[in-house]
Amino acid sequence: MKPPILNEPTEAQIKELWEWCGLQEEIYQESHVWYDSQGRWVYQGYELTYPPIDLNNLWRYAVPKLAWYSISIIDDGSGKMLVLVCVQLKAGDKPRTAINKDLAPALFWAIWEVIHGE
Repeated sequence: MKPPILNEPTEAQIKELWEWCGLQEEIYQESHVWYDSQGRWVYQGYELTYPPIDLNNLWRYAVPKLAWYSISIIDDGSGKMLVLVCVQLKAGDKPRTAINKDLAPALFWAIWEVIHGE
C-alpha cells in the first residue's frame, strides 16, 4: 500500500522539524531568528516565523541526520509522476516513506515519519 499524499505541514510541525534538526529560535526586535547548533544565523523573518521548507534547508539541516535515503519518481497509475522518498534514521530501522508531487514536501513528510516513528 502506498503512503498517502499529505497536505502542507502546519507551522507547529515545521517548527518541530527544525528543532529536531538542532535549530534554535529566538525572538529579536519582533522578528524570529533561527540559529544552528554552532550559533550561526540561519534565518530571520517577520511574517514567516520559521525557515522555509525547501530543498536547500532540508539538505543542509535534516538530511545529514539520516543514515539512508532514497528518492524515486513513480507513476500514480493515471500518468501523473510523483516523488517517493524513503528514509532511515539509523541503519536497520524500518524505512519511512512519503509521496508528493514535489520533492521538498515528500522529504519533509518522510523525515516527519522518522521523528514520530514507532
